Amino acid sequence: MRQNLHQYEYLYRSFVTQFECGVYPEGQTMPSQQQLCRQFNVGITTIRKVMKMLEHSGYIRTVTGRPAVSAYRASAESCIAALLERRDGVNDAFCGLGLLLPALYREGARLCQETEFTIMRDAIDGIAGHMELSALYRQANLFFRAVLKPFNNLLIQDLQLDAESYLDVPYIPYPGVKAPSYQAESRVKAWLETALNRILRKQYDAFYDSILDFYCKTQSTIDGYLEELSRAIPAPVPRKADIRWFRTKGHSELYIRLAMSILRRIAGGEFEGKKYLPSIPRLMEEYGLMKETVCRSIALLNMLGIAETKAKKGTILVTGEIQGSISPASFDFSDPLIQQRLALCMDAIQIMALSAGICAKSFTPVTEEWLHRAEEKLFSASLHSLNPRSVQLLMDYMIQFAPCHSLSNIYSQLNELLLWGYYLYAADASYYAPQEKLQALMRDVVKALREKDSSALPAALEKAFLQIYRDIHFVIAQLPSGTDFLPIPL
Repeated sequence: MRQNLHQYEYLYRSFVTQFECGVYPEGQTMPSQQQLCRQFNVGITTIRKVMKMLEHSGYIRTVTGRPAVSAYRASAESCIAALLERRDGVNDAFCGLGLLLPALYREGARLCQETEFTIMRDAIDGIAGHMELSALYRQANLFFRAVLKPFNNLLIQDLQLDAESYLDVPYIPYPGVKAPSYQAESRVKAWLETALNRILRKQYDAFYDSILDFYCKTQSTIDGYLEELSRAIPAPVPRKADIRWFRTKGHSELYIRLAMSILRRIAGGEFEGKKYLPSIPRLMEEYGLMKETVCRSIALLNMLGIAETKAKKGTILVTGEIQGSISPASFDFSDPLIQQRLALCMDAIQIMALSAGICAKSFTPVTEEWLHRAEEKLFSASLHSLNPRSVQLLMDYMIQFAPCHSLSNIYSQLNELLLWGYYLYAADASYYAPQEKLQALMRDVVKALREKDSSALPAALEKAFLQIYRDIHFVIAQLPSGTDFLPIPL
């Protein structure tokens, strides 16, 4: 388990990767700081810090009152080698995004209004002949951002921005290597015009199918280009580095991730029959973490009512159902920090509700061992919408059987943010909707898994996640404090 990068560190590394891959050749003018703020959805302070780091490292030159200029000098061979090192990661990311993002685009298109349509038209009108590939790429990204804008979902915005950064594969002129065909301005403009017309005519399925085709063809084009480069220059040995796909902008701090790991172990029945959690020194050794981080994690579990630390004795597990173990007076739901965390939980569940069914069609079959454990977990607990054994069953399936690393990585990080749903156990029990519907839907999921019914499972997963979202939305909508953070209903 490791510490997440700070936001500025993540952006700095993203820029370094782009420089090394030839996105910003020497002498090229960089986007303005205001443009970078909009592009990466961050504040000016973060951008200024990143630009200072890039200047200190020799990647850019800055002059007061003028945009920065790339100072990075590298041979074509060096840039190509950097691109080829990323080849497997880019293909993996296309696999994950080709499943996840089209589903979000389709649902976003249903919500678009004239404000979004204006942004889309401006993006299309901004495409002119003889554009640099980077400029054409920016215009297409403006279009897709507009499609996702109605969700007002911070995590969906992060996904889009990461896609723009990670999948940016520049053309590097080299003898015998043709420019990838996707850079034709007229082709991109015509595609976007057709896409907008389909949205305006409410042809959402046709829009969805066109995006699937777009991802497939773009991946094929990019991989074909990289294959040509690999024949021109010997491919480097790939570095065994974790593709840390999808940033969460520091939303999931290290102590939170540890708390979520412990919660998953509790939900999995690892500590059944045991009175105490592992000691702080044991957790430090097991996870390779500092004492302060482990103590913060245990304090969070105490605050959420999951555990109770006794002086000189250890941390006792709270027995029975978690709901009801937290006093309604424990939390002030008008606290901006608590509202922010609940919003992140809802954003994560919203992504799952919108995309789980579509993505699950490509999942690998479950193993008998996993299925046996899943059934035991599920039926040993009441099927409450926030019960960790029901929600974690769904998330564990999505993480373990996703067809590619990028998608599994995204699900893992979304899963960490579901921790904040535990706050709602402090809400008045009368706020909860009847659970019979969710119980029936969860039984449908288990039945489809047990029978390995690949035709029924996607729909069952989609309905279960959607009902969980609606149930949690129903609770939050009744909180006596302000609910300006409440996301859109589904």
